[in-house]
Amino acid sequence: MYKEPATQRKRRLERARIKYQEKKANEGSEAKRARLDKNRQAKKKLRAEETPSMKNKRLLQQRENRIKQRDKETPESGEARRQAEHERYLQRAAAENPERRESRKQADHERYLQRCAAQTNQDRGDHLENIRRQWLERSASEIEFEKAINTFCDQFCEVCTKRCYPNQVSILKLSNYKPNYLPIELLQKKQLLLCHRCKTHLSSRKTTAPPKAFWNKLDPGVIPNEIHLLSQAEKRLLSILRPTREYYRFAHVD
Repeated sequence: MYKEPATQRKRRLERARIKYQEKKANEGSEAKRARLDKNRQAKKKLRAEETPSMKNKRLLQQRENRIKQRDKETPESGEARRQAEHERYLQRAAAENPERRESRKQADHERYLQRCAAQTNQDRGDHLENIRRQWLERSASEIEFEKAINTFCDQFCEVCTKRCYPNQVSILKLSNYKPNYLPIELLQKKQLLLCHRCKTHLSSRKTTAPPKAFWNKLDPGVIPNEIHLLSQAEKRLLSILRPTREYYRFAHVD
């Protein structure tokens, strides 16, 4: 009896696979529907004739193949697979009638009980650890989100008195260099909380004060109570409107 070599069998199967894929790519909607119906009937017939041992062997083989495929897939392909599975699930759930939905839920519950009964202590521990890890990841994301939306504009630059968010200010130490144009109350400090613009100006060691410094006659004085009652967004909107003053020098004419 002739025995086909392994390399020849591999080439033959590869050619058959390519031919089958080309045939699937060129088939029409009616041919595709007929092929799927035929495959469905053949699979249903095989499932009806298989013994419990054959079924367990088939499920075990499917599980091993699925694990191998999941190990090889990239994060992008895994996300695409989960998205496609979710869409197929939604389509099936939308098309099923109430009786079929109840039957599906009952079958899902029975499969869940079977998996729980077949689980070892190690498998159950791994499953619970995976659930705990996912819960911690979701909790961390929620905490980060809450932290981000609860960040307020409550920091003030000590030079220009600009209201800033925490990421808009930084500390400048005055241990090595103290500009002589700073007011006495600022010179007595060891470090200053400054906005990026004022910190850049002071770090450059210029001999003039920053143009927005409050002692350049830009101190608004006592803030009215009506301003204090405004929200932060309203105060930020008002801070854009800065009063300006222009001077024109005319030549002396006799």
